[in-house]
Order: sequence, then C-alpha cells, then structure tokens
Amino acid sequence: MVRHGETHGNVQGCFAAFDDDLTPRGFEQARMAALRIRSSFAPVQVFCGCQTRARQTGRVIASELGVGLQIAAGLQERDFGILTGQPYESLRRQATGPRWLWRPGGGESFEDVCKRVIPVLTDICTSCGAADAVVVSHAAVMFSVWVHASGSPNSLDGGNSPPNCAIMQFQFDGRIHSPVLSEDAAGGRS
Repeated sequence: MVRHGETHGNVQGCFAAFDDDLTPRGFEQARMAALRIRSSFAPVQVFCGCQTRARQTGRVIASELGVGLQIAAGLQERDFGILTGQPYESLRRQATGPRWLWRPGGGESFEDVCKRVIPVLTDICTSCGAADAVVVSHAAVMFSVWVHASGSPNSLDGGNSPPNCAIMQFQFDGRIHSPVLSEDAAGGRS
C-alpha cells in the first residue's frame, strides 16, 4: 500500500475535499515511490480509490511500473464529515473517547473504514494470487489496515499519519498480516 502524494490540503494542514489535487512535489513523490517499489517488487497491477489524489498517484506509479491501473470502490479516505476542509487541529479538539470508535458528525470512525476496506483488499489480494500488487490509498485507510493486521486498536494511540507516499508492505495468505511501514523516498509530509 502507498499513501497518495502530497496535496494542496496537506500543505494547508486541512482535511481534504474529494477532489484535492497533488502538488508538483506530490507527483515527484509518486514517481520516487514507484522507483522504490520497482527495486524490490514486480507488481502486476496498481489499484487505487476514486479520489483525485489517489488516482493521480496511481497513474504515476502504474506508468512508471508499466502496469495497468484499476479503480477499486471502497478504498477512499475516511469520511471526515463536518471536519472536511477544517484544519487538522480541529480533530484533536473535537475527538472524544476511544480513537478507533470516534466518528465526526456525518463521518466515519476508523472501525467504519476498516469494515469498508478489508473486504476490498481481500478481493484484490485474492485476485492477484501470489503476484505483487500496489494499492494507492490514504492515511486513515492505512491506519485501519495496520490495526486490523495487528489486532489492536491501541496501536493507533499517539500515532501520526504515515507520510505522503509512505509504503506499507503486508503479507496475505487468506488474511492480512505482518505489516511493515517505510518512509517515502521524497521526504513526505503527513
């Protein structure tokens, strides 16, 4: 899994709207991520969610790797509801209770994201068999997969967002396990 490249919302420190574009730096981060992937893996396909930043990152990676790009419904970022467009600090001020279960008004909890994303990833992994695949997604999606694989929502406590174009590698043998997160090659911004 690869988090999308830097967006204008990331630079502004705000929860992004659906159509938040990559910055020039974000496009370069995507290219660098593709080079890192190519140096260690041989993906047969790139999958991404429907949001602009994931599609743009996915197109760059798929092009660099010379493989196809497929949009996979369900891989979109957490719905931040009333916090969309608001500064990141607004989440810290409003969130109450366990981080895994807290949901902003009109939005999703991490648990909601996990319930949406894990079946999609399972289908992707099953369809690719033993071959490598790349899934371009978002910070909350990667957090949710990490928690699912670790079995502990407590692993979120105190965690920061993975940097833009960070790569999270995991094994799949009917279930997702053994995640490893590496920083991006271009010095990503969370």
